[in-house]
Amino acid sequence: MNLQRLPEYAEAIVIPPGAPGGDRYSYTIDGELYRRVTTVLGEGVPKPALINWAKRINNDVIFGEYTDKKKSAVKPGGWLKTYIDQADYLQELAVNEDALLGLRKEVEGLVAATSSIPADLGTEGHALLHQILEEGAMVPLVEINPDLQPAIEGASQWLRDYGITPVATEYTVWHPHLAIAGTIDGIGYNEKGQLILWDWKRSKGIYPEMYLQLAAYCQLLRMVTGLKPDLAYIVQLPQEEVFDGPPYHVGVMPDIDVVWSTFLHAYHLGKGMRELKDATTGGVEALTTGE
Repeated sequence: MNLQRLPEYAEAIVIPPGAPGGDRYSYTIDGELYRRVTTVLGEGVPKPALINWAKRINNDVIFGEYTDKKKSAVKPGGWLKTYIDQADYLQELAVNEDALLGLRKEVEGLVAATSSIPADLGTEGHALLHQILEEGAMVPLVEINPDLQPAIEGASQWLRDYGITPVATEYTVWHPHLAIAGTIDGIGYNEKGQLILWDWKRSKGIYPEMYLQLAAYCQLLRMVTGLKPDLAYIVQLPQEEVFDGPPYHVGVMPDIDVVWSTFLHAYHLGKGMRELKDATTGGVEALTTGE
């Protein structure tokens, strides 16, 4: 599958973040660095809900997850219970700074492992879907990671239900003036001949900032190929357990141009905050003394 770029971008050399010869965090396009769309959103759109999420994850790891929404009991297996059960070990433990440091690092490792389920499909999931769609197979016929299987099956089912024929997956787009770039999960046509763009998400829900990311991809696609999507979707896929009903949830993009305008506000806010930080770095004394 191949989607043609405009002539001025046809020979562009694109290196994604972390790839050999490129930058660790940014896209490198014809030798110039382009910030990720997701980075731009992270700087310009605050996410206060993440604070409570982080607190919950920490408490789940240490004390055990609640068994139900009433919070009447916790599941066995929390870190604290494990150490209480090892009474002999605790009696021999010298509770000094080194011991506390070791215990803290162990808990932090458990928290990192617990919170590692990505909001998107992750490298493995995207690579597998890319392979399946590139080969034209709408139903996975290969052995896959059991943790990914509900998401892969949900993605395949969504494509069938919506009558979409993919023409490109993992397609990198960019904005030459704003110096931002991103990778679109999928582009295709439906049975009406409409151009469709979509983004897979393996998240707990579909959130407003996801539409900002999707609108940016639509606009960047237009910049690089001259094509404007007719429809764009957020496709939420199961993390572990299959949803009730269809194995996917769908969010339909509102007016793309309106949402793109909102993205630009986030872009300029993030840019302004970076410039403000640069301008005031090392200037705290001058600011506080009124100089």
